[in-house]
Amino acid sequence: MSQALVTAEVIRWARQRAGATIDAVADKLKVEPADVNAWESGDTLPSFAKARDLAKYLRVPFGYLFLDRPPGEEIAIPDLRRIGGEPVESLGPDFRDVYKDAVAKQDWYRDFQRQHGVEHLPFVGSFTTDDDPAEVAADMRAVLGVTPEWRRATANWEDMFRDMVKKTEAAGVLVLRNSIVGNNTHRPLSVQEFRGFALTDPIAPLVFINSADAQAAQIFSLAHELGHIWLAISAISNFGLHNAAEGFDPVEVFCNRVAAEFLVARAEFLALWNPQLTLAQNADALAREFRVSGLVIARRALDLGRIPRADYLAFYQQAAAEFAKPPEKEGKGGGPDFYTLSRMRNSPTFARAVLNEALEGRMLLRDAGQLLSIKPDKLKQLARKLET
Repeated sequence: MSQALVTAEVIRWARQRAGATIDAVADKLKVEPADVNAWESGDTLPSFAKARDLAKYLRVPFGYLFLDRPPGEEIAIPDLRRIGGEPVESLGPDFRDVYKDAVAKQDWYRDFQRQHGVEHLPFVGSFTTDDDPAEVAADMRAVLGVTPEWRRATANWEDMFRDMVKKTEAAGVLVLRNSIVGNNTHRPLSVQEFRGFALTDPIAPLVFINSADAQAAQIFSLAHELGHIWLAISAISNFGLHNAAEGFDPVEVFCNRVAAEFLVARAEFLALWNPQLTLAQNADALAREFRVSGLVIARRALDLGRIPRADYLAFYQQAAAEFAKPPEKEGKGGGPDFYTLSRMRNSPTFARAVLNEALEGRMLLRDAGQLLSIKPDKLKQLARKLET
């Protein structure tokens, strides 16, 4: 059996990049751990068949294994993720593929916007972290048209979130939502790895929301990432309603404060807070009023001096598990159909722009399908769904 002249250093890089152990690789490829160690040390070479299996399992192009050294895979935005204030492990191939897809979409849409004479969106970079988070939140509400009357007119959290995404896109920000890599249900995204990211741009700002996250967390994610757009600071986030801000990046803390004020405005919250009720009772009533989780209400009560930290910590311990409860699997149990999911995963605004260019003959159907991760023969059906 012929051997593949792969590079030991690249094999080791690919395994570590994928977060796989030597034992896991050996088990998947049905070889001994000593064999994998020998490939990584350069003492022996795998067969072509094993090398192909290795590349597939580690999710790298087969040709990478033959390079003299590991390829550069720059992620050109700050990684602000923390757990307990400490930096987290390096980003895996699932995130990297989602990130590259989002960058490709943004690059295409930026060119599209320029061709149509779109100029700088005034809200992008309109504030800095030296400003008051409440002022940033107020401007976000004004640009998006988010008011208490609008919120109360929504039927529930899901209805408000859907409409908020529409308002965000109408303002000029692309919103991508997915819980998997592309359409591959065998590659779920990890909430522990990241909850979202923002790619700021003067004319094509984009946010990505990890929809594997709890439903109550996703709307907070959207508001947080919009804070990044208003600051013109791209970043990868896995923020949460942590017990304290110590150890977390100041930009993330600032965007969390913006998101909290955006969703639960200070003046309205204080007017509705009832000191005669318990924290649990207030949290239940105000969560329904503001269409957020009880945990967000409890955090606002703490930050605005309505409860002591001890009460918040006790509530946090009880509510955090519910806040982190994942949504139902997409595409199962009567969930959204393929075209609805495609609209969410691509951003309706982006999808319409690509489809218009393709169906009017200004770009190849093949290229449009590649941008939208959909087969060319399904493009017309997707276009019809977007108009409903």
